[in-house]
Amino acid sequence: MDKKVSIIVPVYKGRIYLKECLESLLKQTYPHCEVVVIYVKGDKKAQEIIDKFQKDPSLLPVKIKKNEGISSTRNLGIKISSGYYVAFCDDDDFFHPQKIEKQIKVLEEPGVGLTYCDFQVVNTKSELLTEASVPEWDLDKWLKDTYIGLSTLVVEKEILEKAGLFNEELFASEDFELLLRLSTLTTFKKTKGFLASRRIHTSNHSRKTSKILIERYKIYKKYGYTTLGLYTLFRNLFISNTIFYLYEHPRLYETLKKIKR
Repeated sequence: MDKKVSIIVPVYKGRIYLKECLESLLKQTYPHCEVVVIYVKGDKKAQEIIDKFQKDPSLLPVKIKKNEGISSTRNLGIKISSGYYVAFCDDDDFFHPQKIEKQIKVLEEPGVGLTYCDFQVVNTKSELLTEASVPEWDLDKWLKDTYIGLSTLVVEKEILEKAGLFNEELFASEDFELLLRLSTLTTFKKTKGFLASRRIHTSNHSRKTSKILIERYKIYKKYGYTTLGLYTLFRNLFISNTIFYLYEHPRLYETLKKIKR
């Protein structure tokens, strides 16, 4: 169990959480990790945070001239990386200490090329909002619920390259489209445990709910799942808007929690 894992971190709008993100990645119990953090040259805030970790040999800072989009940035990270496996972590998310170690054990099972895990949802103060316990892999179920978060997975780099990496022409749902292609190339298996935390805040890229879900519908249609795409579009519009409404109205959220009890 000594194969290197490259963790790709694109610095986007979540750099105010970047310190917590990098701390979590550099404190992984699995000893063979490199953290590829990609940021725009001239981003002083990101540079200040990265400089605090510059003595850590696991950190690989990469400066780019301008932001070409999240898919382009992730693809650059994959190409630069030297790991046998690749993981992803957005700059506002963070890993739990044993995440990579536990997931590598699953990836060592015969035929498994990608693993994912349960995750927690936290707010801007890193306070727990909810926990998402996701199912074992089932393509039909995943197409309905799209329950794999990008920050929860680890995948063989060679399989990523065979799949063709992220589609840089997509505005959103690039991770969903990539997972569709990956599902035809390897076996997916869940690693049990809440090993990653996803942060919700008003500047999240995923806050642009309507545009993202419409883009995802186009992907469903492209791959022959038109009816299922319409179903998930309208269902997820309702769910996503409800979640963010409750997040932005914490008193109502707390009242509903009390009623539930």
